[in-house]
Amino acid sequence: MTRQERERIQQEADRAARFAESVIDPRRIELSQTVLFPSDLWERMGREGFYRIGIPAEAGGSGGGAPAVQAVGEALAFHGGCLGVVLSWLIQVMVIRWVLLPDATEEQCRLWLPSVTSGRTIISLAASEPKVGAHPKHLKTSAVPKNGGWVLNGEKSMLSNGPMAGLFVVLAVTGSSDNRKSFGTFLVPADTPGLVRAEPTDLKALHPSPHGGILLADCFIPPEAALGETTDAYRRSAYPFREIEDTLLMGPVTGMLFRQARRLSALLRTGADPGEEIRADLGRLSAQLDMIRILAREAAVLLEYPDASRPLFSLLFTFREMADHCQFLLDDLASQAGFAGDSDLAGWALDTRFTLSVGRNVLKLRLQKAGLDFINKPK
Repeated sequence: MTRQERERIQQEADRAARFAESVIDPRRIELSQTVLFPSDLWERMGREGFYRIGIPAEAGGSGGGAPAVQAVGEALAFHGGCLGVVLSWLIQVMVIRWVLLPDATEEQCRLWLPSVTSGRTIISLAASEPKVGAHPKHLKTSAVPKNGGWVLNGEKSMLSNGPMAGLFVVLAVTGSSDNRKSFGTFLVPADTPGLVRAEPTDLKALHPSPHGGILLADCFIPPEAALGETTDAYRRSAYPFREIEDTLLMGPVTGMLFRQARRLSALLRTGADPGEEIRADLGRLSAQLDMIRILAREAAVLLEYPDASRPLFSLLFTFREMADHCQFLLDDLASQAGFAGDSDLAGWALDTRFTLSVGRNVLKLRLQKAGLDFINKPK
């Protein structure tokens, strides 16, 4: 990145910090107790241009790519103290930038981009299904050609922002050959006949980011609703999304770990000297927090500018291990110092642990593959 790009991203992060301190942080108790994202806050973030961050300027965004999204995510989490707000914002930006934009036709861009980048329309990726997640072998939602369009049938679950979405990007099976399924993605407005929204699911964490499912029963959509080719959408969109989400969650997780550390420091300053062992653990925590911030920023650069000689997965895995350990140290230090009952620390720790648990099964599978590669292709 050039110096001007880094300065512009820092300006975006500074603006996000001021917004979070003045708008989100004063409401974080209220936000932590609701399962539905307040519409006034969503609309305010739209007016402030938050859904344009990371989106290319030629598509109506403010640019900056993944590094800008990462920096703003960290600032919103640290200064706002509400990981759920950051998650819902992040999902909107990720689906626009990495799912909609790469495959949208000019007409689809004209129809949807102004609406989703302003926040007037909330967009949700509908890939996961009940009990099977997004594993391609087990996905059943189908898209069958009919009368020049497509008929969708199936059920999707655990959709981030699903309960308030106005537009779904539905991943559906379009055929199969030699036991291999083909997939398409389709733009389905929430008011399409045959689409029924399920009741929101309370995750008991990450409030007020809403999650929920949809039922699709003989849901007819026109041919222009297809997003890109209708044969390889899983490889093109759904599979890479896991790595994109893991990468861009590093910023908010980093911000929330730093927020917990700041709260713990403030509590420790009110008491007696904690002793040598706790001071040493605080030093370890401080060093590891600095390191995960470096990893998060480097990972965002690699997501935007891939480099085969610098594997992104190694950063993702190392970040996850170190962030887990930082959370362990924060929990342990709070307990040793007698602050385990602090409600702020407990709530932030719950949200952080939940976020770090997302995609853990996929991570395990990738580790096993990396292990095989290590045997067959020594470094």
